[in-house]
Amino acid sequence: MTPPFSLDMLPADLRYQLLTDATGKHHLTRIARRALDLAKTGQDSPDALVCFARELSLAAWLCDPLDQAAAATVLQFEKHAPTLPEATIKSLSAVCSMTPGAALPPRARRLEAEADAAGLVKCLAAALAASPSDSLIARALYRHACASGDFSTAHKLIGDFSRHDVLAPILAALRAETCFLEGEFENAHRYYENAEQFVPGFFLDSAGESLVQTGKISQGLSLMRAALDRSPWKINRALRLYDLETGIYRQTAPIDAKVAILLYSYNNPEKLDETLESLHACDLTVPARAAIYVLVNGRSDATEAVAQKWKTNFGPMLQSVSLPVNVGAAPARNWLMSLDGAASSEWIAYLDDDVCLPRDWLGRFGAAMRAYPEAGLFGCRVLDFKNPANLQQTDLNFLPARDGELLFSLPDSHCETFDLQQFSYLRPCASVTGCCHIFKKESLLRCGEFDIRFSPTQYDDLDHDIRMNLLHMQIVYQGHLAVAHKNKSGKLMKRSNLESANAAANMYKLKSKYSSAEISGIQKKMAVDLEEDFIGKMNINK
Repeated sequence: MTPPFSLDMLPADLRYQLLTDATGKHHLTRIARRALDLAKTGQDSPDALVCFARELSLAAWLCDPLDQAAAATVLQFEKHAPTLPEATIKSLSAVCSMTPGAALPPRARRLEAEADAAGLVKCLAAALAASPSDSLIARALYRHACASGDFSTAHKLIGDFSRHDVLAPILAALRAETCFLEGEFENAHRYYENAEQFVPGFFLDSAGESLVQTGKISQGLSLMRAALDRSPWKINRALRLYDLETGIYRQTAPIDAKVAILLYSYNNPEKLDETLESLHACDLTVPARAAIYVLVNGRSDATEAVAQKWKTNFGPMLQSVSLPVNVGAAPARNWLMSLDGAASSEWIAYLDDDVCLPRDWLGRFGAAMRAYPEAGLFGCRVLDFKNPANLQQTDLNFLPARDGELLFSLPDSHCETFDLQQFSYLRPCASVTGCCHIFKKESLLRCGEFDIRFSPTQYDDLDHDIRMNLLHMQIVYQGHLAVAHKNKSGKLMKRSNLESANAAANMYKLKSKYSSAEISGIQKKMAVDLEEDFIGKMNINK
C-alpha cells in the first residue's frame, strides 16, 4: 500500500521547492533526487519519501516520454516495487533501448541559435528520416514542431512512431498533448483517457482540464478532484481546481481609483502602433479614471509619429513625451512615474511596447486586487504572440542555486513545457514579469526608482521586485490574465552577442547586489506565504 502524502512529511527546503512549482521535467527530477537522498539518510517517513520520489520521477518522464534517462529512472523504481501495467513497462524498456545521437546535427544547432523555427523543424524532420531510431532528434522535432505551431508535423511524427505497438502509452500521451495545444479539446480528452490505462491516475487532471476547455465544467472538475485525491502533491493543479470551483478564474472587477498606464518605446514604431491599437480596444472604463503616457525613448525613426497618431485617437486620455536619446528602460520607467499625471494616480501600470492585451486586462487585475487587497504589485501570465501554446513567463520564486550559479536560480519549468493551463491560477509569488504589471502607487514609491545600473534593459524589473520583497510588500500573480508578447523569450529567443552579454552582465550585477542572507530571507518569507495561501485554499475546498 502506498504511504499517504502530505506536505508535512517534507523538510522545509523540499516543501518550498514543491510549492513553487510541481511541474517540469528537470524541476521534478531535482525534487525527486532530493527526496531519495533524504530517505537514505534516515529522514522521518522514508517509505513515504521513496514513494513520493517515484511519483515525481514518473511525472518527470511523462513530461518528455522519449527521454531515455527519465525512462531508466522509472524502470529502476519498477524493479524494486512494480506498480505500472505491463504495457507501460515494455514501453519504458523500448525507450531505453532506442539509440539517441550524441548531439543534434550542426545545421540544426545553428538554426536553433538563429531562432529559425520553420527551418529547424524542416531540418530535424529530414534528419529523423535519415535516422528514424534517433530519440534525441525525435524529441527535438516534437518539441520544436509544437513550439512553432506546426502541429501537423507533430502528429506526423506520432503517426510514424505508431508502427511500434510497444510505444502506445507514449504516443497516447503525446497525441493528447498535441490535440490540447492546437485547441482540439474533445480529441485531447479522448487521448488522455486512452493514456490513463497505461499510467492509472496520472492523466485524470489533464483529461479534466480538456473537458473544462470544452465547457463541460462539472465533469472536468470531477476528474480533477479524483486526480488530486490520488496525487495531492500536484500543487499547480490543486490551485487551478480551487480557482475553477470558486469561480475566480472568470472574475473581473472595477478598480475604484485612477490608473496611469505607462509605456516607453525605442525604435519600435510598428509594434508600438499595434500595442496602442490593442489598448484602444480595451475596456478603459474599469478604473474610475485612466490616463495613458507614452515615452518616445529616442527619436531616430517613426515612433514619435505613432505616438501623435494615437494622441488623436485616444484624445486627452493619452499624452506623450519625446526624448532626444535612448535613456534605457529603467530611466524611462522612472521618468514616466515622475510625471504629474502618474503621481496623482493610485495605481500605475507598465506595459511593454510589443504586447497584445485582452479587452478585460484591467478587470482581471481588479479581481486580483479584491482577492489580495494588501498586495503592492500584480502581474500576469505571458504567452508567445505567434503561438500562445508557448509560455514566456509565469509566477517566479527564487530557487536554491544550481551547480554553476550564484545566490539563486530562476524557475525553468515554463520554458520546457507548453501552456496546458497548469499555470492558470491566482496566488502570491516573489516576482512577476515587467511587460504587463500594475503597482499600487504607494508601494512603488516606497520601494523607490528602478535601478539605472540595469540599463539599457534586462532585470531592472526583477531587481525592483527583490527590493519589494525585502520591504515585505506582497506581489501577486494573476494567471487568469494571459497577455501575448511579441518579443521572444526563453527557448524561442534569438539574441545578438551584444544582447546576450548585456543580459549576462546584468544578471551578474543583480546577484552581486544582494547578500545570501537577503535572498535566503526572501525564500523563507515566500515559503511561509505560499504554504499559508495553499493550505488556506485547500481547507476551504474540503
